[in-house]
Amino acid sequence: MLDKTSTHRLIGAGIMLVVAAALLPVILDGERPPELDVDIKVSKAPVIPEVVIKSVEPLPIVEKQVEYNKQNETNITAAQDAKVVAPAKAESKPVVKKIAVVKDEVKKPVVVKKLEKTSSKTRWTLQIASFKSRENANNLVKKLQAANYPAYTVTTKSLFKVFVGPEIKRARSESLKQEIKKKFSLEGFVVKYSAN
Repeated sequence: MLDKTSTHRLIGAGIMLVVAAALLPVILDGERPPELDVDIKVSKAPVIPEVVIKSVEPLPIVEKQVEYNKQNETNITAAQDAKVVAPAKAESKPVVKKIAVVKDEVKKPVVVKKLEKTSSKTRWTLQIASFKSRENANNLVKKLQAANYPAYTVTTKSLFKVFVGPEIKRARSESLKQEIKKKFSLEGFVVKYSAN
């Protein structure tokens, strides 16, 4: 004998088969619904004429012939070929003519690259220490100022930072770093100066 779950499964499967046998002939009767009878007509693709592109040819070099007489000889700047024309023997003075061939070439455009300017306002400062206490920061500033260093404090969130500077050249800030390390045994680092 079968348990209850197997019996229920067999009864459910039987009901599904009866329903499928009744509905499938109605669904699969072979007729196409009229709303699906749509004729799609595709027109011919348009004819696109073929475009022939000629290859790029360099522009011709233009030669100009300029005649100069002996009086204007000092004005010749681009003379490449010079010819002397002898006068007829009946004339007393020979006429000297120079023919200058001037070539005009098409020049390529000059590409000018802009160099990025380093900001003249970029300055450097030396950060010496950061304190949670304003009093400690002020004491260090007084100590540095007493030794003729341009010290100041900057407050950020909950910290009080002590700086020396600003200097225009980074190298000057680096040398201050070495001096302060020797005199006060404080290790600092160079940062870009920003006015708050």
